[in-house]
Amino acid sequence: MSPATPLSQISEAQLEANRQNAQKSTGPRTEEGKKRSRINATRHGLTGQFHAFSHEDKIAFDEHCTNLMADFKPETYREKLLAMSIAEDMWRLNRARALENNIFAIGMSGPIGDATDVDSAEGHAAACQARVWLADGRNIQLLAVYETRIRRNIEKNEKQLKELETERKAAHDKILQEEILLAKLALSEGVPYECPTYPGGSTPGETTGRNGFEFSTGQITRLARRELRLEQATRRQNTMKKAA
Repeated sequence: MSPATPLSQISEAQLEANRQNAQKSTGPRTEEGKKRSRINATRHGLTGQFHAFSHEDKIAFDEHCTNLMADFKPETYREKLLAMSIAEDMWRLNRARALENNIFAIGMSGPIGDATDVDSAEGHAAACQARVWLADGRNIQLLAVYETRIRRNIEKNEKQLKELETERKAAHDKILQEEILLAKLALSEGVPYECPTYPGGSTPGETTGRNGFEFSTGQITRLARRELRLEQATRRQNTMKKAA
């Protein structure tokens, strides 16, 4: 193995290699290649923000966000914003990891790799990684700080999203149970039950239930009849146990 190169010499060699590579690289030359690498700015439909992506990255980003939104299943506007923030931060976290791997790959394939003489491939890779760290350790450390901040944002938003979902589901269940009780009372008194509706459906002219939750008279009535049958079955079972 060759003697370790001092940090200042490694950094200077890396800088010179970057300059040479920049002069050699002219980017895509064919019209098809230029079209594929072109950066396009698109406005996100939910947040209204502009995102600049290549065509391939835009496809991957959209698929990533669509899959995560399907996992979270947000319903309210605030829930959707939080879910989208989590999806974007997870994308950034994956990108930061890729950048770290690329830093090592570029360093190992440049002058650091050429100047490192080790018999085995495993030893050569290990020595190169150590030298890349010496040369670009600051950038790698900055990436680690960046990743830590992203993880904290994800954890904070996931907690807030969970709280919103729990609050919404609790409110939904409370109103649903109240309507079921009213429907049971109406059935016991022999009067028709009608689920209350209010303006504010998803499209003009539609109605929605209390506090924005959508219920139907048929749905509430079926649930009320089921509870009445369960109560009747429970009373009959208790009577049979006492008789036995």
